[in-house]
Amino acid sequence: MAATVRVELSQLGPSTSEGVVRGKHRVLVDRPVEKGGEDRGAL
Repeated sequence: MAATVRVELSQLGPSTSEGVVRGKHRVLVDRPVEKGGEDRGAL
């Protein structure tokens, strides 16, 4: 039996995105400063 997992992605800034899984697990994804990002999360 397959389960559905809900994932939402939001653009928070020019290089930063936020992923939310199941409405409660959050992760920021960003580029490092030397690559033009704000280093707010994993690349």
